[in-house]
Amino acid sequence: MKEKLIDSIKVIFKFKILLILFFLILNKNTTALENRILVKVDNKLITSIDIYNQSRYLTTLDPDLKKFGDNQIFELSKNILIKEKIKKIELEKQKIDMDIKDEKLNSYVNSIFKSKKIYSVSDYRDFINSMDFNYEQMREKLVIEFLWNNLIFKKYSSNIKIDRNELKELVKNKKINSYLLSEIVFDAKNKGEINEKYQKIKLDIDNQGFKKAALIHSVANSASNGGNIGWIKENSLNKKILEVVNKLEVNKYSNPISLPGGFLVVMLKDKKSVTSNLDPEKELNSLVQFKTNQQLNQFSNMHFNKVKKEIQINEL
Repeated sequence: MKEKLIDSIKVIFKFKILLILFFLILNKNTTALENRILVKVDNKLITSIDIYNQSRYLTTLDPDLKKFGDNQIFELSKNILIKEKIKKIELEKQKIDMDIKDEKLNSYVNSIFKSKKIYSVSDYRDFINSMDFNYEQMREKLVIEFLWNNLIFKKYSSNIKIDRNELKELVKNKKINSYLLSEIVFDAKNKGEINEKYQKIKLDIDNQGFKKAALIHSVANSASNGGNIGWIKENSLNKKILEVVNKLEVNKYSNPISLPGGFLVVMLKDKKSVTSNLDPEKELNSLVQFKTNQQLNQFSNMHFNKVKKEIQINEL
């Protein structure tokens, strides 16, 4: 009887020790994730937990990002959140209603996440909930980007210049070159700043690789994908970029190329000759859409940089 009592006491003692250890671990994690304000974007705040959640979101969508250091993922996440706050400030300034129904977002979600087998807002909600994210916060990201794209289209669609006759000539050639490209897009105010930023980019490319440099420096949406923009047909590139790409050797990168809304460093990862089997009219429409999106992205960068100049960004 005495031995059983001693055994019971030992079990209770072990349980208490485990309980104490659990609360110590819990407290340690809570301390590690203590919510501190790290950035102020005008009157909007970015906290340490915001950046932690953004990092977790990015690495969930693209597990390959885990190969990079915590500092790079932290900087990428912080920059994405700053960009998001700036866009939200502009949407509010333009008095754009952010109460968007799921039906309007479905096609947008499909266009972004279909490679992850997420085809609708409902699928996205299930995915977010399964990963234990805050759905409303994640949904707001989609809404901001969706409304920003709409804003850019309304403001600049009349400025899009596409010569369909010129493109018709391009699609006549069934056998064309295709390039596997990566990009780093950055902004700069003058020649001195262009050179200073490019030297930092060049140093990081040479020491850490293009993908890591894109994560650190690029302001393009492709940054979270290491700058990768996939295979691009030569008839989809503007003349200035095509001229540069044609002079590059595989695995080499360019000097800064001046474009509306910023400067581009492009890397040629591979090239091949392809034969198009598409109907000429479908090929033409596809090319027109690509060129339209290309120009809208440039207008987006230009408008973003203009808005950014009027906003106070303080890193604490």
